[in-house]
Formats: sequence, C-alpha cells, structure tokens
Amino acid sequence: MAARVLGQTVPLRVGWDDQKRTVMARLLRAKFSDARLAAALLATGTGQLVEVNTWGDRYWGVCAGRGDNHLGRLLMVLRDELLAELGPRQHGVRLAVVGSAARYFTPHTAVLARQRISLAIWRLRPQVVISGGCPKGGVDIWARDIAGVCGYTITRGDFVEHLPAQERWAPDGYQARNA
Repeated sequence: MAARVLGQTVPLRVGWDDQKRTVMARLLRAKFSDARLAAALLATGTGQLVEVNTWGDRYWGVCAGRGDNHLGRLLMVLRDELLAELGPRQHGVRLAVVGSAARYFTPHTAVLARQRISLAIWRLRPQVVISGGCPKGGVDIWARDIAGVCGYTITRGDFVEHLPAQERWAPDGYQARNA
C-alpha cells in the first residue's frame, strides 16, 4: 500500500498508459519463472483469476464489483503460456499422487498441496499420472484436476485413477478403475 501511495507522487513517463500492460506482462513472466510460483499459477486450473481490491483500483483489478481486471487477465494469459511451454512427456516416468481427504487440510496446507502436485507434474512431465481416485476430495481430486489442466486424460490413458484402498487394491497396487 505504501508503494502505491509513493508511486502516485512520481510523474509518469510519456506513453505510460500505452506501455503499462506490456511492462506488467514482462514483470509477471520474470516473477513466474520461479518454478514454485509457476506451479502455484498452474494449480489455479482453468478458473477465472480476478484481482479483487478495496482501494479502488479498477484498472488492474476489480473493486466493489467493477473493474477491468487487467492483472487477472495477464495472469490467465501467462498461465496459458506456461501450459503451452510444457515439454514432451518423459517416456517411462509414472507419477503417483495419493494422499488425504480435504478435511485433513487447513486452507494453507491445501494451497501448498495443490502447488506441490502442480510443480511435480510441471517439472517431471511424466508419461502417466496416477491418482488415488478418492471421490471425497483432497489430494486425489486435486491431482486429477491439475493433471487435466496439463492435458492428461483418462480416455487417452495418460491419467489413471486407482480405486481407494478400501475398495480392493490389486496385489501389485496398480489395478485402476479405468485400466
């Protein structure tokens, strides 16, 4: 907030209004070149991103339900670019993501878990992503959602949902509901 107030005292350079979105896009690319931050952005899935604020910024965000949301729009474009940059899948690499139901997570640890799943898929680019398949939410559902955003599907066979342990795992641990 102090930076915003200070920034309003500095005279703007000529043509700033025509350049500020380009400058912000470059800054966001630099910021999200950090793999953890890129994973956090990818973990937002395909949802709309809105920079909601209470200080009246209707250019970069939305205040009181009104605004242009240019920051949210730039973040969604960057998210699409990160998805497009995903390299080829690594042949023979399988990533199994299993864990607890959502009720065992605090809001903070839920965000961290989604980021870790996204980071693993984004960095490893496995040939197959395997999820626990628990229908009650949590890590298994997050893995499915994030894998879907990254282009993995059950129908193509590169995403596999296991049956939960209480529903008869195969002796080798790899019998899946969609295999």
